Amino acid sequence: MNNLDLNTLLDEQTKEELNIKLTSQNVSIEKYIAKVIKKDLDSYINFKNGYYFDRNIRRLFDSQENQVPFTKLENDLFNLLLLKRGDIVTYDEIEKFVWKDLQMSRFTLRNKIRDIRTKTYKGIVKTSSNLGYKID
Repeated sequence: MNNLDLNTLLDEQTKEELNIKLTSQNVSIEKYIAKVIKKDLDSYINFKNGYYFDRNIRRLFDSQENQVPFTKLENDLFNLLLLKRGDIVTYDEIEKFVWKDLQMSRFTLRNKIRDIRTKTYKGIVKTSSNLGYKID
């Protein structure tokens, strides 16, 4: 790995702010950089076909880094399934957390799942018959 010369990369104000942060956290520049890099790497969840989810902004992107154009409802549904990744999210949970005070029909939910799959790829959301949905 190359040694970086922060003096040439950062302006004076940024160097001063960084120095204050390092001093207040009592951490070395190396440990701070490692922490920032780890946080950046941990902020992404990778899916098949080059899709990835950015946890910081809670949005899904395709392999060309275009944001997947989910509606608010689709985005809320996808985020709930992702939050409980690996677990089946029941119809009742989906209705409570995505539809909130509105009544949800299973037909409408199936259509929203279909729309998510159409905008991404078929296997991104798995169906658990008569139970709910999940993302692995």
